[in-house]
Amino acid sequence: MGSLAYLSVTKRTLAKEIQTLESKFMQLGISERGGELASIEIRVTFIEEIKVKQFEDENLEKLRKKIVNGKAQETTHDEDGMLNFKRRICVPRVDNFIEKLLAESHGLRYFIHPGVTKMYRDLKRIYWWSGQKKDIAEFVAKCPNCQQVKYEHQRPAGLLQRMPISEWKCERIAMDFVVDLPTTLGKFDYIWVVVDRLTKSAYFIPIRIDYNAEQLAKVYVKEIVRLHRVPLSIISDRDTQFTSKFWRKLHDELGTQFTFSTAFHPQTDGQSERTIQVLEDMLRAYVLDFRRHWDKFIPLYLVKDAQDKVMSIQVKILAAQSRQKNYADHKVRDMAFQTGENVLLKISPMKGVMRFGKKGKLSQRYIGPFEVLKCVGPVAYRLALPPNLSDVHPELQYEEEPVAILDRDVRKLRTKEIKSVKVQWKHRPVEEATWETEKDM
Repeated sequence: MGSLAYLSVTKRTLAKEIQTLESKFMQLGISERGGELASIEIRVTFIEEIKVKQFEDENLEKLRKKIVNGKAQETTHDEDGMLNFKRRICVPRVDNFIEKLLAESHGLRYFIHPGVTKMYRDLKRIYWWSGQKKDIAEFVAKCPNCQQVKYEHQRPAGLLQRMPISEWKCERIAMDFVVDLPTTLGKFDYIWVVVDRLTKSAYFIPIRIDYNAEQLAKVYVKEIVRLHRVPLSIISDRDTQFTSKFWRKLHDELGTQFTFSTAFHPQTDGQSERTIQVLEDMLRAYVLDFRRHWDKFIPLYLVKDAQDKVMSIQVKILAAQSRQKNYADHKVRDMAFQTGENVLLKISPMKGVMRFGKKGKLSQRYIGPFEVLKCVGPVAYRLALPPNLSDVHPELQYEEEPVAILDRDVRKLRTKEIKSVKVQWKHRPVEEATWETEKDM
């Protein structure tokens, strides 16, 4: 029980204050003593209700027994029997008591719907119960007001949906319009952009704003279908020309699947959107210089775009060839012969193929030596072959001549053994000897 001093307030203000205090779990008794003076007696009932409900919670009763037995470390109770954990009031989990506390702590106008962290920090200073942070997080997540008005800090929902890969050029295309361009002398003020999703080739078709669906269909057949056959699918936005009955009927007859991008989601047709962005950057420069003649310079942009793509392809091919050469050069050595030197000729250039002679285990592997007449390539040479080898082409690749076996080794795998020999080659020092399989030597 408590007592407040006499207050000099108006009745209207007093009524508001009483309503505010009652919302904070307080019961008020007013005794008027003339005029505008009043004495207010306040009895806090929420704390008393917690103390009563604590005896109904089985888990809290177990803690109370541990206190009596001296086994509780951080749980205590005061003179009135109120259980406290680390000097915080233990809230019982009975009769939806926790839900009521959360509703009052979150929905009152004095708290303005705090978030999970703010609400948890405020409540944990006074109250404690098992699973406190989890309960607060679940309560805030289910609050309809917070869902409607608060900014979403989570990652956007929805996984990326990949488009099917085309098997041939212009099989699947995307299209869109570039609008509100300066009108040219040919009365063109729109550009119809068509992008092939496989080759990334773009087609820019000047059109007019007053073209209806039938006129667009004629342009489409002339510029796209005539050159690249009927596409299997088309992705576009929901422009009125594309959503018309004529346009839909046309593609139903042609057997083309028409897919519209989702509203407010330009990523659906990101291919044409990005192409349009690049085109607009180029056209701005054209418009500044040539004003009403931009339609004449679109073919020049197509040529430049094709050249850029060719250069990009060349760079990627060169990188692939460099990787291929790097892998292949690990298995061979760099060697060159000069004109006038003598070399041996390998009888069997590859397994199962004989240039001449008879096949046999004891047959020699090389014949010669023969003089190098000319270097016809980095690793190819023309040899001075005798008349009895006239059937052999004189331009051959070189093979080094082994002169000695320096060492042997057996490498054991799971199911077999590989025998290797260390070979010294002619005109090479011992330091450049290599390990070769015994079968090849």
